[in-house]
Amino acid sequence: DDDSGMPWTKDAVLLMKAQPASISGAKLYEDTYASLVFDNCGDDDTCKRTSSVVIGWILTCSDPALFQRKLEQFDRIEGYIPNDRNSLYQRAIANVCLGDPTMAIGDPVGAQGSLVRAYVYHRPDCHKKYRIQSGDWLKRGLSKNK
Repeated sequence: DDDSGMPWTKDAVLLMKAQPASISGAKLYEDTYASLVFDNCGDDDTCKRTSSVVIGWILTCSDPALFQRKLEQFDRIEGYIPNDRNSLYQRAIANVCLGDPTMAIGDPVGAQGSLVRAYVYHRPDCHKKYRIQSGDWLKRGLSKNK
């Protein structure tokens, strides 16, 4: 979810299909940028499932070459460098629960409630002063707690 108005946003999602989705076992914080933090993660990136949820969108496409180019583009946008634990964000593969397919942009990714594996950018070392209680970045002004 990006409401920043940055010029790269439109190009980044061009030719992608999108559907609302959520991820359990994570919290959302407002730092310099939106920052997802997995709950109870160890050094090996294994996480214990918790009741906290982050809400957003899943982006994908059916063309493997386009998907790879988009993934590399998102890596640059998010400041992610593979195998570098000092990157601004880290990237993990996690189970994501699909939301309402009638809100999809393009063809739906799948049925509501289906779990799919997706790349998720996260920032385990972000400043955690302002948690977005709703888990929804677009509603951050309504639910920010210290």
